[in-house]
Amino acid sequence: SDISQQFLTGLTNRRAEAYSMSYDLDKDINNILKWIDESVNENGFLSRDDLDIDRYTFMMFVSSLYFDNSWSNKYVAKNTKNDTFHLSNGETVTTKFMNHVIHNEYRDFGDYISVKDDYRYGYYVEYFVPKKLEDNIFNVLPNDFLTKEVEVKRAPISLSVPKLDMTCKSDITDVIKGTGIQKMYKYERGHHYIDNACETPNFEDASYVKCTKQKTSVSFDEDGTVVKSITFSVANGTDSMPFNNGYQVTLNQPFIYCIKDRDGLPLVLGAVNN
Repeated sequence: SDISQQFLTGLTNRRAEAYSMSYDLDKDINNILKWIDESVNENGFLSRDDLDIDRYTFMMFVSSLYFDNSWSNKYVAKNTKNDTFHLSNGETVTTKFMNHVIHNEYRDFGDYISVKDDYRYGYYVEYFVPKKLEDNIFNVLPNDFLTKEVEVKRAPISLSVPKLDMTCKSDITDVIKGTGIQKMYKYERGHHYIDNACETPNFEDASYVKCTKQKTSVSFDEDGTVVKSITFSVANGTDSMPFNNGYQVTLNQPFIYCIKDRDGLPLVLGAVNN
């Protein structure tokens, strides 16, 4: 299908790069994978099968996030010790915990607290963890926890954080639809919900976004944090159905973390269960 120039202009005006390709050609599929690898600085981050391309695919929307920053107050490797992480099912596992003392902000919400740890250049991570081991962070955390206001205090904080190196793949279509963005995912015969995308569509039945998927890898170590994330949507057209005076915080149970930029805008939101 010939993509509408007006549609392309709308994309590039929003600082998107637009590429013409054929989803039937291996070299073009490999170019998508190459762009993804370059954007997250890792070879083979996604495979061809991950892209979920089929014979009805006529467009893909791909976005990347690459975050690599060092701690403002680095952890010392010799202070990394084995300790216990308490799972939500009552079991425990042993893992390595990084430890350091910082003077930073914390907020007390009653059943849970949040504490900050700074990266360079004004970025920071905010951890959310219950006060009691028997509490589950997902039960005590309100829906508006990212915007909930409470007094901000500063104190010396003895912080213990498990070293992380985890990767997850997920289909986030239902998550996005849950925010109210639903129409473009709707398959309905005779309707084209990706408005004005194609000048001469070679499909007559419908056009819609089949799915939105995401792969994210996150690592926390003594030097800092690296986050690599690719989010992509597949657009289809079809012709059939489809300590002293301080605070001690040990993240030794399931917790939430949120990496924010210097303006406090969330970049990465994640949960650690195990």
